[in-house]
Amino acid sequence: MGDEKQATTADSQTTTCRVCQEPIRDKAVKCIKCGSYQDWTRYVLRWSAFLGSLFVLTQLWSIADSLSSLAFTDKAARVEAAITSCRQDEVRVAYENSGELSGIVTGVDYSLRIDGVESSPDLDVRNRLSDEDVLVSPKAPPVRASYRAYIDNTPASFIAESMAERDCAYLIDIRWIDFSGTEQLLSKECRCP
Repeated sequence: MGDEKQATTADSQTTTCRVCQEPIRDKAVKCIKCGSYQDWTRYVLRWSAFLGSLFVLTQLWSIADSLSSLAFTDKAARVEAAITSCRQDEVRVAYENSGELSGIVTGVDYSLRIDGVESSPDLDVRNRLSDEDVLVSPKAPPVRASYRAYIDNTPASFIAESMAERDCAYLIDIRWIDFSGTEQLLSKECRCP
């Protein structure tokens, strides 16, 4: 009986494993020594581990990028202003904030440039819509403010009618601060009416 087994194994053809180079039966699907497949599926098993690792690393990179943007971005307000109307008795301004924190417009200073000469009339410029500072929230619709000039609590004009026909511009300096304590100054100008 032992002679029959030896004859059977001697008759079968052998080849070497494509991975470990040990002798295996011809047409074997899997090596009994190293466990690797002998057909094309051995590549799938090798690459699946690599692709799985790559997928995990991609997810970790995404998480790390999100955390770093939260931790290291400059959080501040970015208040912008656009003068929408310049009249003799009123200046209208629209404020918008593209930053991360809210900004507060704390004051507006007015000066006048006539024929290239700048002067600062003794006017108190106030927001006609509210006595409070203007809060400009991030990613919110623009906030409008309407500024009027006053002399001793009496409404006044920004410019005398006789001056309006000359080369004239209103110069508006807007002071604002964000909740992190950063103070900024915006300077805008518009032609006299």
